Amino acid sequence: MTTNLRFLNPVNVDGRVSASQRIRIVTPSNGMEKLGFDGGFNKSTNAESIGVIMKTNTQLLNTKCKKIVWDVCDNYFSDRRRSQALQLLKKCHAVTTTTNKLKEVIEDECKKLKIDKKIFIIDDPVFYEFNEPSFAPKDVLKVTWYGNDGNLQYADWNKLVFGPLKERQNELPPIKFTVINRNGTMPTGVNFLNGESRNVKWTERIQRTIASKSDFIILPINPEHPFTIGKSHNKLVDGLACGTMVLASAQDSYLKFSDYAYVNDNFVDNMIECLNNPAQTLERIRLGQEYIQQKLSDINIAKQWIEVVEELSNE
Repeated sequence: MTTNLRFLNPVNVDGRVSASQRIRIVTPSNGMEKLGFDGGFNKSTNAESIGVIMKTNTQLLNTKCKKIVWDVCDNYFSDRRRSQALQLLKKCHAVTTTTNKLKEVIEDECKKLKIDKKIFIIDDPVFYEFNEPSFAPKDVLKVTWYGNDGNLQYADWNKLVFGPLKERQNELPPIKFTVINRNGTMPTGVNFLNGESRNVKWTERIQRTIASKSDFIILPINPEHPFTIGKSHNKLVDGLACGTMVLASAQDSYLKFSDYAYVNDNFVDNMIECLNNPAQTLERIRLGQEYIQQKLSDINIAKQWIEVVEELSNE
């Protein structure tokens, strides 16, 4: 079967596929194929196509389509891409986005422009195959962060992580701290860490391998910053899928995982809680994986996209 959905951003499947392409384009398309539809990317468009533009590629607005959907996965209105974001918002027929917070931002921008757009929430899917939950720390505590280099600036690492670790170092094993990103950036204050730190260049495979062998994934962030308020749950979901406990700040999109991950800024307290209760830690990871399988599979997210296409096609 064919669907009118077409992701317009080209994907180099034989080269480097970005994390955002993997999450917002490739994985949903795989889900569509499992449902019996053709996948939605690297395909030609026609007058019946519902074309989806990811990020701020304004050149794609000229693509021949029945309607254009702008897929918003960051608050582009808050940074240097604001002018492109406003152009896309004005010219698209509808918007898809990842979180309620981002939806509120887009609604506010529409009011300023005195325009009306349909806005749909499309969740980020899980990408990794699930690993068996694991929590058996040894003499060294393996702690990992992964993401875009630029996102490190949106957390007060000294206040949330390195300071508390130094104050309570006698209550924890030495730390082996790994940062996985593309350009080798390390968080401010890492030199105060009691233990070893290293940077590893990001690939999808490396993130999965290291995450699955870590004791904790930590995701500190300022949830009130204009750019970060719309960040999705994908990093937290990746960690739980790898079978690893995630400790994260109270980002709006993380809150629904509070029964599975630890979602607050008490990173060291939560490490100690897990170490003192390993069976409980494993059970939280297991339940988190069940939730993700039920809500965020590629097929479930494909269905969300298909519903949007059907609604827009029938207008």
